[in-house]
Amino acid sequence: MCGFLRLPGQKSANPPASPGGKVERGEAPRAAAARELLEETGLRSQLLPEPAAVAVRSYRADWSPTLGLSYAAVVGRGVPLAGEQNQPAAWFRLDTGWDSVFPEDRERIRAHAGRLAAGRAVGSR
Repeated sequence: MCGFLRLPGQKSANPPASPGGKVERGEAPRAAAARELLEETGLRSQLLPEPAAVAVRSYRADWSPTLGLSYAAVVGRGVPLAGEQNQPAAWFRLDTGWDSVFPEDRERIRAHAGRLAAGRAVGSR
């Protein structure tokens, strides 16, 4: 099964997460995703044109709900990763379990990767 990139949580109590961050003023969401991917992993990759997922959720208990757009990129397994200081990036297999702040995302990520691997359009079922 395809791999998924994950970064350790910033605090030891946080489960690992995929690269992410906020959109800067004047920046398009897809450009922000590409910038965050580069900053947090060293990967300079072409993101797929459509978001892989869209969600409205609170990322912290004291924050208002936020619109989140997740983008995907297809990258070879042999491409080296360069995480930020104290946050090494790593690939892992999707057929293994992993902790997540949002456990419902696991099956969505697996399904999306499966569609990509099968060569089907991202939005198709």
